[in-house]
Amino acid sequence: MAEAKKKPKGLLIARRGFMAPNGRVVKGGQLVAVDDPVVKGRADLFDPADEIVEAATANPGELRINKKRESNKPEAHQSQKARDRAAAEAEKED
Repeated sequence: MAEAKKKPKGLLIARRGFMAPNGRVVKGGQLVAVDDPVVKGRADLFDPADEIVEAATANPGELRINKKRESNKPEAHQSQKARDRAAAEAEKED
């Protein structure tokens, strides 16, 4: 029975942008799989990204601080028609 070929796991991050001979463009900071053909012979252009990749969710007990955005204000969620209607009602009261 033939053994299954093991693929290395992990990600690499490109140190800087470059174009591979096959025409593929890799941008600086782009994540690439360890077994991607673009890495072969160009390992010096990549760093391990395992420590760099941020988790999508907070770890238990970890507090994520998010900057407040303009869209968090209730008026930002109103349609233009609703804002116009509110402005017209405000003018009537004056």
